Amino acid sequence: PELDKLEHYGNAVLAKMKQTPGVVDLDSSLVDPVSETSVQPDLDRAALLGVDPQDITMTLSVLIGGTSASTFEEKGDQYAVFLRAAERFRNDPSALSLIAVPSRSLGQVPLSDVIRVGAGRAISKITRQSRERAVTITMNVSPGFNESDIVKSLETTIKDLDMPAGYNAEPFGRSKEMGKMAKAFMFAIGLAVIFMYLVLAAQFESLLYPFIIMLSLPLTVPFAVLSLILTGGSLNIFSMLGIIVLFAMVKKNAILQVDHANGLRRQGLPRTEAVLAASRDRLRPILMTTFAFVAGMLPLITSQGIGSGFSKAMASVVVGGQLMSLLLTLIAVPVIYTWFDDVARFGRWLWRKLFGPPIDRGGAEIGIVDLHAVSNAVTPTTAPPH
Repeated sequence: PELDKLEHYGNAVLAKMKQTPGVVDLDSSLVDPVSETSVQPDLDRAALLGVDPQDITMTLSVLIGGTSASTFEEKGDQYAVFLRAAERFRNDPSALSLIAVPSRSLGQVPLSDVIRVGAGRAISKITRQSRERAVTITMNVSPGFNESDIVKSLETTIKDLDMPAGYNAEPFGRSKEMGKMAKAFMFAIGLAVIFMYLVLAAQFESLLYPFIIMLSLPLTVPFAVLSLILTGGSLNIFSMLGIIVLFAMVKKNAILQVDHANGLRRQGLPRTEAVLAASRDRLRPILMTTFAFVAGMLPLITSQGIGSGFSKAMASVVVGGQLMSLLLTLIAVPVIYTWFDDVARFGRWLWRKLFGPPIDRGGAEIGIVDLHAVSNAVTPTTAPPH
């Protein structure tokens, strides 16, 4: 509402952000006040000299602002002819005494006799946003600093101003897109997790095994963040895409292990031996696909051309996260597999204790055996009941 307050708040934000590390190219739409000459009609003098105040404003409008006086035609084209005082008269307040205005009683009188001239300073440019006066503050991020931290510092600075009602701040440009991007990324990750679980549940025909596979995904996030820190990158849309690609690679490795372990158990191998054999058999294809994928990403990391910063952000997350989390996921998946298998066995045992043996569709009771007695009598070639 008040331009003076708006200018005060804008200058306060500029002064604070100048002290923020990582901020470069700080600029504002605020323009330093310039000298101006104000002209006001002297109504008493104008009435005494027979000058109409409208003639004063019209004369100043024509000589200072200009007006269309006639047209000029040449070769079938018509051009407007504007009447305006020369620049040396427009910019010199003393030249107002050379201008005359019509008078009903005296014919013409000097303009300086019927006006009051004042000097001052005023803003020559007022920017607006959504039909409201606004101050636009822009800045860039220095290499090695996080844009999100600078945006948070800016938001804290604006909050500390405690601006009254009628004054507000809103992001635009990259800051606005980054806020939208974070929400959209979390929504995309949520949908990806849901669809991933549904596909794996249909593939394994189980609600438990997809959960085992997807538990390996959170283990890669710290290594992805660590790779960004080591390479000096920042969290942006491209590094977020790299995290999604990293999730796909880690999930693929877990699927190879779990699926092969289930196949060995169906062939009659005990659980522990099946898990160990699956990890050993699938180690070679996992290493082959991992190293091939990392090798394909290396040119993106070492690129120096235009737009290489975007490709580096995605490739560094994938390469660093995949290499550093490879050993952890290879060890964690078998452990999680055995844990959840024990929980599933306990759940089935508890269900039988509480609700009795399950009933098939024909109503016949399904035989239940004691798991402890069977596990003592089972041979290495006999599959345990599960």
